[in-house]
Amino acid sequence: GGIGRGCEQQPLNHYHPDIGVLIELHEPDSEGRGTILVTKTYNAVTFTQFNTGDSGRGIHEPCACGALFTFEHMGRSGLDHVKLCGTLIRQDQFERALTPYAHAFDDFRIEAREVKEEGIIKGALTLNLFRAGGAASPSLIKEIAASVMRTVFLTPNQTFADLVARDLFLPLSITYSGTPFKVSTKNVRFI
Repeated sequence: GGIGRGCEQQPLNHYHPDIGVLIELHEPDSEGRGTILVTKTYNAVTFTQFNTGDSGRGIHEPCACGALFTFEHMGRSGLDHVKLCGTLIRQDQFERALTPYAHAFDDFRIEAREVKEEGIIKGALTLNLFRAGGAASPSLIKEIAASVMRTVFLTPNQTFADLVARDLFLPLSITYSGTPFKVSTKNVRFI
């Protein structure tokens, strides 16, 4: 059975718990993201703190519809992909697209988020690059962004650039840091 229902007052991937369902987050990080645990009774069997394997974030503010709690589903925990605005953001797509530019960075991470522009929800991706020697030149950064957008597929037949052209995603944002990433895994992160 289900654990939550969508709401017209909330963005995609945001849900209110179904009646009789308790949603908890196991070991939330500093931004409130944790593993979704569910307590509910289904077919006369009670599941207590069932680990769904999904990550999420709790929103403890009343919704305009009257619901007191909303949870945001952020994808599977520990996987190298997230769902965003009807697409699948896959780590391996970025690894492939960045191979020709391996000289320009030592490590990278992808952050995915939904943004609202003029009432329309769009996907936004940030490519965070670490390079001990500092950032690449502005022209190389622009080249990397253009190449990634042309070669990364977010659906089976649409590239990142296709979805930007359709105004469903914002153009790729790239940041550089001289500090190594704190987390060693490269999983795509939904923020």
